[in-house]
Amino acid sequence: MIKTARLTIAYAKHTDHDHGMKEVLEAALIRSGVKREDIDIDDGTYSNTTHFGNWVLVPVHDNEAAAKLAAELGTKLDFQQSILEAGDLMGFKSGDKVRVQFMSELGFSGDYQGKISSITDREIIILKKGARSKGWRFSVGDRVTIKAA
Repeated sequence: MIKTARLTIAYAKHTDHDHGMKEVLEAALIRSGVKREDIDIDDGTYSNTTHFGNWVLVPVHDNEAAAKLAAELGTKLDFQQSILEAGDLMGFKSGDKVRVQFMSELGFSGDYQGKISSITDREIIILKKGARSKGWRFSVGDRVTIKAA
């Protein structure tokens, strides 16, 4: 599981407003001693590769280096999520009860319980607790945390 977060780059906290967010970030990287390689993610897809948003850098590794950089910027890490990897599915089998955490398309955090209906090395289907036909299908690369219940 790859733990990710969003790093806010606080424009208003900087007195030199002649620079854009890339310059502000580069200066903070130098001051904090953090390297981009320590926080960047690159899996070949846009949504799971570190990129600039509106005064944010998303997604970044949710690690000590990113926390140090956020402290240097006077901001914080938020929107913590996890990216599902093939190795995360190895310990589960059909019928296992699990806890599922993810953020919906509308930005709501979901924390659910369910039971594994089927599983392969790249995909898992989970039935929602108390339901016979409702649930989720997650693939490697999706933003979800699955834990044994």
